[in-house]
Amino acid sequence: MSYNTGNPIGSTDARDLSDNAENLDVAVNGSGNVWTDRLGNARPTWNSIASYAGPAYDASTYGSLEAALTALGAGPATIQYTTSQTFTSNKTIPAGVELMPLNGAVINHGAYTISYAGSTKRWPSAQVFNGTGDVTGLAESMPDWFAANAVPGTTDMCSAIIKAIKAAKKVSFKPGVIYFQSSQIAASGTTGRTLIGNGATLKTTAASDFSQIYLDSTNSGWDISGLKFVGAANTGSYTVGVYGVDGYQSSNNYIHDNTFDALHVAVYLRDEVGTTGNATNPTNNRVDKNRILTMVEWQTGNGGYGVLLTHAKETHVINNQMIGPIGRHGVYVSAGTRGSVITENTIYSDRAQISIYMNSAGDDITGNIISNNALYGPGTYNAYHHGIYLSGNVYRNTFVGNKIYGPGDGGIYLEVGGTWYPSYNTFIGNNIINAGSSSIQIVGGFGNQILGGTVSGGNVGNVTVNDIVVASNGAIIGHDNVISGLNILAPTNPVRYSIAFDTNTYGNVASNNKINSGATFNDIYDGGSNTVNPVNRNTQTLTDAATVVVDPRIGELASITLSQNTTFNGPAYVQKGDKITFLITQDATGGRTVAWGSAFKVSWSDAGNTANKKSSVSFICDGTYYVQVGAQVPWY
Repeated sequence: MSYNTGNPIGSTDARDLSDNAENLDVAVNGSGNVWTDRLGNARPTWNSIASYAGPAYDASTYGSLEAALTALGAGPATIQYTTSQTFTSNKTIPAGVELMPLNGAVINHGAYTISYAGSTKRWPSAQVFNGTGDVTGLAESMPDWFAANAVPGTTDMCSAIIKAIKAAKKVSFKPGVIYFQSSQIAASGTTGRTLIGNGATLKTTAASDFSQIYLDSTNSGWDISGLKFVGAANTGSYTVGVYGVDGYQSSNNYIHDNTFDALHVAVYLRDEVGTTGNATNPTNNRVDKNRILTMVEWQTGNGGYGVLLTHAKETHVINNQMIGPIGRHGVYVSAGTRGSVITENTIYSDRAQISIYMNSAGDDITGNIISNNALYGPGTYNAYHHGIYLSGNVYRNTFVGNKIYGPGDGGIYLEVGGTWYPSYNTFIGNNIINAGSSSIQIVGGFGNQILGGTVSGGNVGNVTVNDIVVASNGAIIGHDNVISGLNILAPTNPVRYSIAFDTNTYGNVASNNKINSGATFNDIYDGGSNTVNPVNRNTQTLTDAATVVVDPRIGELASITLSQNTTFNGPAYVQKGDKITFLITQDATGGRTVAWGSAFKVSWSDAGNTANKKSSVSFICDGTYYVQVGAQVPWY
């Protein structure tokens, strides 16, 4: 317990004696670097003194810190000062000399530069320097050394943050503190910087186009983590959290474990020159494990993006949590982006138009891998909301293992952009669940492959659609696409066809798909010149009844145990090439007769249908009837 009487030196008050004993215990035995005496003065602890760079000196002994530095030369020495000091020229302070500011003392250095190689480990988290000149050579720094954050969240700390970045390769922020900035943080020419946020917030209320951290063509090798970027979510101008632009040198940056909120774009990497494949493209940047909250449009149709890539190469967007609401797109991949990896992100885009959007009406988007992302839509019908959307000159990209839950419109959508159309993209093992409309749509694309994966519960919006569609866009015809190996389960509401190739489409192939859907018409529709070969090897168990309606889309092998005389009727639709085999078992009584509806062309005998006996028969659809293939297997 401290009394803090404030009595002057020489006091005989027992309370002051108690405070002195407590303070002395901290000074001698504590592990910290500073203790505070009963009059409020900060003093070095024994632990601090023992680790001084050299013998301890007080600047006042020499008249000033400047004079002490001249007298003590290269040290070793630790120079403490308890009052503010003034430098009248540039200073180079060697590694053997450690400065020890106490009691809020600062160095007023005006426009003069300071190069400091000594230790900063015992410096307070308060202002140390005051001047416009640069401070360089620090092993580490913090913004609070360059300005007093008098009113956190209100005092403008932008200049102090820039000074801290220029001063040292490692910059630490005060844990949990709000740093207000009225202009962007730009430190041109600095490389290899590590910014450790410690949960601090960078906050702006800027009402003009603005980037909180701006990495230009001279910045590379930055590591930015642990910060919360907060904007004003205003309209009419944009605010970006981290903006990396213009060039090959704006590369090898690592942006991770941050939070972004109330912005228009969280992370934007682009080449302003706009030339694909040249040496200026931002390269090998990584955006990893960030938490992205509210992203809004700054004007209708612009902004509201989690991560935006333009002419970026070999960028990695990994394991980010885009919780939203995201105004438009979770990840927006624009013209000229190549060789990038977008993987293991979770995007909750209940208000967004598209979770992952790849769009170019010019420079190609190619060689990118989009894998194992979890994309959550609104779960209800919402026109123009898609899980993955490709538009224009997007080719030879790979999409693997993505899970698309409840997109408001389509799960995967490919369409013409300008005179360009998506081509030769490969989709492997993606799952689409509860799409609001069609699960997969290819409008004017060619050479794309949809291989494996599951489509289930589509057409939540109960609109007139087909579950999977290949179509044309005016004169640009969808052709030579492959849809193979999909497991197509029943939609929430009926669709017209499970797979539909529209008029004029050609060269497309649908093969080896398992179709267990509730199409109003046929499973597959070919309105052009395409190859269709549905294969469904699933099994189904029929419910015993006097009349049983059979749907081969549910399973090619239909099993039933009869406990009464039964008539089998075909489905309301017919699809040429559909197959079904019946495995019929008598119950313990036996003697149950079998009759066939008009949809079946069959030769059948009940002779020998005694207790527990079995028989089987197979059919193939000729487009009108289900025609028996081979003979009935006699009861056995």
